[in-house]
Amino acid sequence: MPVDPAKIFLNLVGSLTQPIFAKGKIKANYKINQLTEEDLQKKYVQTVIDAGNQVNEAMADCEVAREKHDYYHRQVEVLHDAYIGTHELMDNGKASYLEVLTAQENLLSAQLSEASNMYNGAQAVIALYIALGGGTK
Repeated sequence: MPVDPAKIFLNLVGSLTQPIFAKGKIKANYKINQLTEEDLQKKYVQTVIDAGNQVNEAMADCEVAREKHDYYHRQVEVLHDAYIGTHELMDNGKASYLEVLTAQENLLSAQLSEASNMYNGAQAVIALYIALGGGTK
């Protein structure tokens, strides 16, 4: 079989140029990987900041609910005493049934506010648990 000099020359040129093209591909992949790494770092930092904000908001909501609890609880106690007193006045003929109903309505409204605040407090605790990485499923 005769040796073809053109074929040998093409093989030689191909062998010499292959590393040049590979070097360009390697540089391009390196730049892509570098940009991807920077993007992932920025996303990580943003995720940490978002998580910190969620924890702070949930803790603030818990604190607000806790502070309101004492107020609503005291309001219910006072309005309950007022309702009992108004009922006793009605029994002695010193107050009308309408006054008893008004006192009872005020008490119920305060109890609903207290229950709503307790619900908000529970929601805040759940949000805090989730923000701290608690089970989301």
